[in-house]
Amino acid sequence: MNNLKYPFSLPKSTSKNAWIVLVILIGGLILTIGATYYTYLDEEKQANQEFSLVCHELKSKIGLGWSV
Repeated sequence: MNNLKYPFSLPKSTSKNAWIVLVILIGGLILTIGATYYTYLDEEKQANQEFSLVCHELKSKIGLGWSV
């Protein structure tokens, strides 16, 4: 079969496989974005907790008259 009219067209069987690959790719991207966002939120929460702890320690030391 001569494909000179449509040189970049895929055969029908390959086209079906291409949709499966595309769905897997999009699914993987969605999972990656979700995991990245979850990790970002977790890191932000930990950073805020550490900051709060340091502030509380400094406040306690200042309240007791200790020098920092």
